[in-house]
Amino acid sequence: MQALEPFKIAERLTVVAPLGLRFWDDVSGKTIGTGLSVTAYPPDNPARRVEAFANRSGVYVLRNLPGLREVENGAGDADFWRTLPPKQPFVIEVADFESRFLPFTINVSLPERGVFAWQDPSTASPTAALGVPLYSTPARQAPTSMAVVRAELREWQPGSSHEGRPAAWAVLEARLSGRLLARGFADEQGRVALIFPYPEPVTHTLSSPPAHSPPPETAPQLRDQEWAIEFAALYAPLVVDRGSFADLNDILTQRLASLWGDTERGRPLTEATLQFGRELILRSRDFAADPIEGEPTSVLFITPAGSPP
Repeated sequence: MQALEPFKIAERLTVVAPLGLRFWDDVSGKTIGTGLSVTAYPPDNPARRVEAFANRSGVYVLRNLPGLREVENGAGDADFWRTLPPKQPFVIEVADFESRFLPFTINVSLPERGVFAWQDPSTASPTAALGVPLYSTPARQAPTSMAVVRAELREWQPGSSHEGRPAAWAVLEARLSGRLLARGFADEQGRVALIFPYPEPVTHTLSSPPAHSPPPETAPQLRDQEWAIEFAALYAPLVVDRGSFADLNDILTQRLASLWGDTERGRPLTEATLQFGRELILRSRDFAADPIEGEPTSVLFITPAGSPP
């Protein structure tokens, strides 16, 4: 029997993807691999945009990017990544076809090996295992088992309780005893929604327990539970071209701003009570108005970082 000749590889074809992006829902913590529009383009030429596709692992992959053909045809081995030419800048634009998440952009230098390791600019901590976070739109339907905080943020103007430009892309954070519960940012109209699991139920210890027995705990029924939630905001008005989206890093690195519990900036709003089963609407009140007119305004006033008192 004639021996077979060794198998010879006539040609080896490799394809290198310059970027892979994973996105995760800040509410559920789950990877989002459907319903997103993810495009990339050079900063100086938005018309040359390329759309990403999602693979079976929920990672959005970009290929055929302008100026990176030689990279994409590279070997992809260790030598390839060690001897790369200078990386090229790209803008990644993210939007949601299903209106669950707010749009934004991020800036990257490509090619990037492996799944993009986004870093939270507020903490400098990498989130490579999760990916880039997605933040809820104000119109998103929240699960009935979750807490919801809403606000319509507007810049405070002297002598006016119902005017002021929307605080577009302002960040709102909710904490309980210093622990971050949720973070979100406003849309172009200044509307923001925070959706998060309810905190642990509150228990109360009886003041006069029977002698020689551990203090029994009594807890309000679930429908009567409430929590004192701490709030903080970041806002320094961002300059964004018409028709464009704000950069996620710019949004999350705005400076600390002031929220106001009243229309005359006499009472800062730093805390509000969340009740189980009820949405918490943050508003500025007009304490100087007549009792009949002294209802909350429809907005929450905010003073940008660096504004005079």
